[in-house]
Parts: sequence; structure tokens; C-alpha cells
Amino acid sequence: MTPRPDITEERSSGTVITFYSFKGGTGRTMALANVAWILASNGKRVLVMDWDLEAPGLHRYFAPLLLDRDLTSTPGLIDQVRSYDEAARRSPANALREHARAEKNAVALDHRFPDGGHIMFVGAGRLTPEYSRTVNTYDWRGFYEKRGGQEFLRRLREDMRENFDYALIDSRTGYSDTSGITTLIMPDVLIDCFSLNSQAVDGAHQVAREVRHKSPHVRVLPVPMRVVEEERERLQASRHNAHMRFRDVLDDLSPAAREQYWRAIEIPQKSYYVHVEMPATVGDPPDTAGSLLSAFERLTSVITSGAVTGLRPAPEEERLLLLRRYIDTDTSPTPGVGTDMLTGFHRSLRLIHSPRDRMWARWIAERVREAGGEIHLRMTGAGGPPALRPGEE
Repeated sequence: MTPRPDITEERSSGTVITFYSFKGGTGRTMALANVAWILASNGKRVLVMDWDLEAPGLHRYFAPLLLDRDLTSTPGLIDQVRSYDEAARRSPANALREHARAEKNAVALDHRFPDGGHIMFVGAGRLTPEYSRTVNTYDWRGFYEKRGGQEFLRRLREDMRENFDYALIDSRTGYSDTSGITTLIMPDVLIDCFSLNSQAVDGAHQVAREVRHKSPHVRVLPVPMRVVEEERERLQASRHNAHMRFRDVLDDLSPAAREQYWRAIEIPQKSYYVHVEMPATVGDPPDTAGSLLSAFERLTSVITSGAVTGLRPAPEEERLLLLRRYIDTDTSPTPGVGTDMLTGFHRSLRLIHSPRDRMWARWIAERVREAGGEIHLRMTGAGGPPALRPGEE
């Protein structure tokens, strides 16, 4: 199903933004989580919604801040759509009033942002053993074409605009029964994410052209992601290919403005974030040139046309406490830390670290000790004491 957007425009104050990628592995969901955080830190009311029903993952970037971290008991989007579908068979008008509300299944993140900013989260659905069957057997075409789905989506979109400054949708990859909804119907802005290989660029460009043709009101922003600064000649060729492919999408910009756009919008690859599901707003110290956080700040500035230009950082002590919550929640294996690291080596290690990396040093020390090793920490730099004895972190 690729529905045409015959929904009447009724712009309210908020902005709906879809993050889409033709191919997986671009870092699309990571980008959404960071942009949402930056917006909320500036006092904005933000909604994030996981429309990647076949492979939901947005909740992982907010897991330490969710009461139901695995979403086994929290209803989400698919539950909301199905509930509306069933209720509409009895009373369409009442069903719309009850179910076409953005906050119906939304939960607030357990984090205080400045100036009343907040993030409300809507997951894909209850992630129980029955979830996959629920999603895969649902008749989206019938919902949209026969059972009032168009009006439901129109009401839901307007509710997002009325109650939030920004509503961010994480769309599934490729073409599907729901991708047309999230790229053509719901958004005011489409973030078209892609990596710099030819297949990804071609697919992203094809979708961008379709959106511009069928939904000319949607602002399309092509965004190269996970850009690796290696083999510079090949990288420059890949960049040039992408820039040329998207010239027709950015034809409202002058050549100089297009060049400035591409410089601002690119998101680099940072190896650490490949292994953890943590926003760079938590993992990166603020005001660090070349960081992943700084790239997402530039992206946010472009998305908001300069209304929000950067993260309003919390005090460093708060960031480190939040970082610790993420570290303690993360269950993914951390390369180089564990029993394998100690195999074949002397089991007494020394770790030298700077004052600002003290939290990381403590965490590494805990992992080493859990693996049966002994570790001595030494902090260097301004105000750093001499070598610490074991256990004196």
C-alpha cells in the first residue's frame, strides 16, 4: 500500500517529523533519539513514536528512563490502531474521539528537562510472544481504504500538532504497508537517512522524489549517516555521487547554500556508539568539537530552521549520573572488557585516566573485577592525585 495523501491540510502549531531510511543500519533511530533529547532540553514538548513495527527498537535508547524497559506490558501503536479498528465498527465517531489521540498510549520519560521540556514515548506495542503475529496479520490496506483509517490518521496527526511542539516518528525501512503512511501522510518534514553506498543513495533518492511528487508540502532533508573518515579519495567520490543525486531534491537552494547544507548535515561514524544504545546527549561531554553530539546539534538546527541550535546541557554531575544509569542498564557485550580480555595476560592491570573519565574508569574497574582480575586506577591531570591503591576509586 502506497496511499496518496488526500488528507486536507490543517496546520497547527506543532511539527511532525519522520525519520526514514531505505536501508537498515544507517543510525536512523539513534538520530531520532538525539534530536528529541536536544529539543526537549530547550523546553520543547516532544513526542516520539515507534512506527517500525516489524523491528521496534526506539525504546532501547530510552530504556533507563522507562518503567517498563522491555515494553512487555505497555500498549503501543499497533494496540491503539487495532482498538480503534474494533471500536469503529460499533461507533466511528466515538472511536475517533477515544483512540485518535497521540497521548493515549504515551508514557513520560523519567527525566527532568529544563523549562518544562519533556519527551513522551509511544512504543510499537506490547512486545510479547504474540506481538509478531499481531503485526504481521494486521490488514493495513483494509484499515486505510475501508475502515476509516484515513480519518484516524488525520485526527492523530492534528492531535500531535496541537499537543506537542515536535512529534518524531521512527519509520520502518524500505517499502511496506506502513511506509507510505509515515513518509507521505503524517510528516511535515522527512529526514531521509542513508549511508554513502550507491544502493542506499539510489533508494533514498527514489523515496525523496516520490515524496516530493505526491506530498509536495513535505520538506525533505537527505542526511548522510555513519560517514567513516577513511580512504579519503573514495569518500570524496561517494559524497559527490550523493550530492549530485539529490540536486533535484534541494533545487530550492543556491549552489552555495547546497554546499553549506551538506557540510552541516552529515553524521559521522563513531565506533563506540556502534556497540551501545545510548544517546550522544548522554555519552558525549557538551561543547566537544567533532563529537557525535555536535553533529546531531547541527542536524537539529537544520530541522528547526535555526529555532533550536544545540543541547542545553545539564550540570556535568547530572550527566555522569545519567550515564551511569545507561551503563548499568546496557546488557550488550562491551568489546575488550570481560574474561577474554584477561586470558593470557597478567591479571593485575593499571588504568590511567583523566578526571573527567573517572566514571568510565570506575565502570571498567568493576567489569575487570567481575571477570576475576585486579586493577589499579590512576587519575592524572589537573587536580589528579598520585596513584590510587586498589579499591580507592
